[in-house]
Amino acid sequence: MTKKEYILAVIDTFPDWEMWRWIKAMVQNDQLDDETIDKLVIIFKRIMAKMAAEIREKKSIETLKSMKNYNKKKEEQEEKDAQSLEELNSKLDNF
Repeated sequence: MTKKEYILAVIDTFPDWEMWRWIKAMVQNDQLDDETIDKLVIIFKRIMAKMAAEIREKKSIETLKSMKNYNKKKEEQEEKDAQSLEELNSKLDNF
């Protein structure tokens, strides 16, 4: 993938980035020099890295919440099971 293709792919991935449309047109029409293209690649890579880090952080938080919720439900079930066992033992003792 060339640098120009990379820039275009990133822009196409996020069509709501209207501010980048003019860059897309300039890249497609070969109106940018190599130095500018290199700088744009660096900028886009930083943006993508930041977005990836935010996504990973969000997934980690969601996973942690899910684990806490699972553990809470497990503890509640264990309490119910313990109560049921006590009731059964009590009934057996009275029998």
